[in-house]
Amino acid sequence: MKIGVDVGYSYTKDNYGHIFRSAMMEGTNIGGMKMEIDGKKYIVGAGNGTTDVNKANNELTKVLLLTDLYLNGADEYKIVTGLPISQYKTQENVLRHSIMKYSRSIVNGRAIHISDVRVYPQCAGALLSVNFRQSCTVVDIGGRTTDIGLFVFENGRFTLTNYSTLYVGMESLFSEIAGAVNDRFELSIPTWQGESILRNGLVIDGNPQDTRFLEPVIKNHCEPICKELVLRYPVRSMPVVLCGGGAIPLKQFIKSCAPSVGVINDSQFSNAKGFYKWGCQIYA
Repeated sequence: MKIGVDVGYSYTKDNYGHIFRSAMMEGTNIGGMKMEIDGKKYIVGAGNGTTDVNKANNELTKVLLLTDLYLNGADEYKIVTGLPISQYKTQENVLRHSIMKYSRSIVNGRAIHISDVRVYPQCAGALLSVNFRQSCTVVDIGGRTTDIGLFVFENGRFTLTNYSTLYVGMESLFSEIAGAVNDRFELSIPTWQGESILRNGLVIDGNPQDTRFLEPVIKNHCEPICKELVLRYPVRSMPVVLCGGGAIPLKQFIKSCAPSVGVINDSQFSNAKGFYKWGCQIYA
């Protein structure tokens, strides 16, 4: 079975529509998905994520990837996954070899065989997922990082001519939002609730609140992204397309520096879908 898996710092997604939080804890606590991997018990989708941006030789990467494969129900897989664009050249083979080390793992009593792994750069995966045929800058706003790539379309193919990875992601924004709400309303909401506030608004004591006071917080968070785009990319002469979990909520703020900005369809799954599309080509 061919599969594209995007093991993100906030969520793990695949091209078949599975998505769960990129977090785990050992043991058999209540909540999350109970997984036993090579004799060790985990709760997946709850607990702690990671602050380590290196995905290779990482226990969390192993647990998240094998959980996703288990959810898809097959016994053998050819996988395409990804790395932040600035890590791709140096970490591609390291990640590939680290994943192949657990190619015959036992997950909840079922043997899962990984026959091959390929690694593709984030941003490029998202662009491959759509039928887009013109030069553009892709901005992939993820949980821990924001990847930016300039893709020039010539002779029927894209060439990556410039790229950046900023360690600015949605997880830090959620923390900033939670802090701003706590300060304004004298609350003690946890960091994870910042995501719900950004996407769904704020309700206190059953009353919806005006969240416009959060706009300066979000604008300030987007400032490094906008600065990088303006200084290093042709944002006034080429389209800018957003993808990743932050694409929709941050679009209006990125638009201030890139007026022609748009969002890739199904943006949160776009890398996983692009990985799968590439897998269909190389494993044809």
